[in-house]
Amino acid sequence: MRILTCLTASLLGASLTFTQAPAASAAGDRNWQACTNTTTAPNERVTACSVVIDGKTETGKRLAGAYCNRGHGLTEKRELDAAMADLNEAIKLDPDYACAYTNRGRVYAFKRELDHAISDYDAALRIDPTFALAYNNRGDAGSEKATSIAR
Repeated sequence: MRILTCLTASLLGASLTFTQAPAASAAGDRNWQACTNTTTAPNERVTACSVVIDGKTETGKRLAGAYCNRGHGLTEKRELDAAMADLNEAIKLDPDYACAYTNRGRVYAFKRELDHAISDYDAALRIDPTFALAYNNRGDAGSEKATSIAR
């Protein structure tokens, strides 16, 4: 499924979102880097993002990013309900965070809730019409939906 192969691009977009954010504290910077780094393994990402979230030092977009990236790590671990909770929190904290909608759409796609997935990809594209990964994932979900209807 192409949705899985495009994950790195989604994380890259999330990482780039935070490059302009204020610097984290010296102690938290290592965890922040692991939380947002595209090469961090899912287990490490979940742990690092949990430290950032539980440290209660981040707010706004950075906190939303930590929830989004932990949600991504949980998705990779196929802990879909926990991932959904984190992605919902990311969207609650920053309703204009396209990457969170795309990642939540991916969880819906794994759950075979393709209409919800497509709706989230559409939301991501309303926020960022240049977000190529959201177009790709929406196309994959639409194709999967069409295939399942044809069966």
